[in-house]
Amino acid sequence: MPRNRNRPGSDPADLPPTADGIAPGSGGIGSLMASLALAVAASVPIALSFAISPSPEGLGTHRKLGLGPCAVFATCHAPCPFCGMTTSFCLMARGRIAEAFVANPSGPLLYVLCLLTSPFFMWWAITKRSLAALFWDWPLERPAAWLLVAVLAGWAAKLCMI
Repeated sequence: MPRNRNRPGSDPADLPPTADGIAPGSGGIGSLMASLALAVAASVPIALSFAISPSPEGLGTHRKLGLGPCAVFATCHAPCPFCGMTTSFCLMARGRIAEAFVANPSGPLLYVLCLLTSPFFMWWAITKRSLAALFWDWPLERPAAWLLVAVLAGWAAKLCMI
């Protein structure tokens, strides 16, 4: 069921368009900055995955970025949900999909998500569309929950592999 339909005037589609055909309040500086931030947040991991080579051990590639060792792995000797994620992204960038699943089972899913959303959010910023209008009727709780389930399932699979 669409959200916020019970408040009159709360739907951007109910507002009359301006001369350029875009609803009032859409494409403001806040929406532009949010779109650009989301585009950068999705683009940086993709760009870095091409720039660094994956660790042959299946994890630890993040150390090449100047980051420290995983605290969970160092103390518990078991991988955290994101252990191997950087390696998985680097392997996906090189087309080594099976190895990427082994490094982190949820890595390929997140890689494809970043790959698809980055140009989308960039386009959204360029066309000056409102992010509120984009997400207005989307039940965002479900995709976020499924993403969390995918990461946790990948973590469980990785724990079973050790």
